[in-house]
Amino acid sequence: LNEFLRPENDEPHTLFVLTQKAMGSARTKFLRAPSWLTLARCMALSSAAIDGFVLTQINKWHTRVLMAMLNMTQGDWLRFDVGQNWHGLAEKYKVLQQNPHAASLVDRVPEVILWFSIYMFLFTAYQHSVYPSDGDASACHTFRVFRDLSTALIAVFIGGFSFFPHVRAFSWLIASPLIRQIHMFLMFHECSSQPPMYLYLTDGGPIEDLGLVQLLRR
Repeated sequence: LNEFLRPENDEPHTLFVLTQKAMGSARTKFLRAPSWLTLARCMALSSAAIDGFVLTQINKWHTRVLMAMLNMTQGDWLRFDVGQNWHGLAEKYKVLQQNPHAASLVDRVPEVILWFSIYMFLFTAYQHSVYPSDGDASACHTFRVFRDLSTALIAVFIGGFSFFPHVRAFSWLIASPLIRQIHMFLMFHECSSQPPMYLYLTDGGPIEDLGLVQLLRR
């Protein structure tokens, strides 16, 4: 199962198919299955029965937060690149299509720079958080400046731009595992004509467990 929605869809969930030749669904369309997508990896998603039940039966934000805090989330994120990444290197270098770890690292370069900047601003603010004994008020000014800068970055990029992953200029934000987890807490469903770069997949057992539906559709 995955939660991607197109504007014309009413059902919040759809079946996602993983085969030796292709992967995808009617909503996401299909991509050629990469060589690393083995049967063992696909079968591992079958253990995500708890996630599938939560997504279909008790889909509440507090339930998702509780599952994450107890480390009970069993689904997995799949990189589903149909050209929505910010760098466009996958079309030039085919090795990125077959190596999800290298592709993920490239996707996350801007995100790493963002988190590093936030950390450095907060660290600088912390260094000037103690009022000096000589009464110099410049340290307080420096503290407020870097505190406000870090708050602005968090509010603008994480609280704002990350909710527009269909815009290619902001698609790199969805490469962050933390931002994806925040979106899950808030029950944010991507609704656009193009699927997000990372899809969350869970077990499809609550709908059907034998693959007969996909055989009949063929």
